[in-house]
Amino acid sequence: MEDDIQIVEELLLDEKAVLKFFGGTKPLHRTTLWRGMKIGRYPRPIKIGPNSHRWLKSECEAARQAMVVARPPLDAA
Repeated sequence: MEDDIQIVEELLLDEKAVLKFFGGTKPLHRTTLWRGMKIGRYPRPIKIGPNSHRWLKSECEAARQAMVVARPPLDAA
């Protein structure tokens, strides 16, 4: 049972980790994340308590991949 809990924790990211996940060496500002969630750019969190929320790592990875795929191609001119 303890192993199951550890596995779930590895799949959840807190806000600080999500800001770094999308921003890299210069993490996103939290306002950018929350505004981006409103328009569907970033995944919405799971509320795990009255003042706690976590993001599924798999949804964050999928959102980042969608950004990569949607980027415009470089002009060959």
